[in-house]
Amino acid sequence: MKNSSNTYLVEKTHLKQKALTVRIPLHVHVAVNALREQADAAGFVFDVQAVVVEALERAVFKVESDLSSGELKSSQRDVRQPRRRMKVTQPVASGGE
Repeated sequence: MKNSSNTYLVEKTHLKQKALTVRIPLHVHVAVNALREQADAAGFVFDVQAVVVEALERAVFKVESDLSSGELKSSQRDVRQPRRRMKVTQPVASGGE
């Protein structure tokens, strides 16, 4: 994995780009666009793909590690409805019949 912030700035001529659509909070979108503009003015491209891939790789590694350790306990309760006990009444046969 890449560790320095320099890996997120790539010379324009060396970057192959593809579109990616991700829903992100507005403040993150504004910050990313500001960085893109600053990088563009400096002759670079802010490589969002590298940032996202690195973050996803870390998350995948962490979750795989947590799951394989077997130490995780689910905090989710059983969401099934409890069974209701029904009171069954049967007709009582009269003794005079």
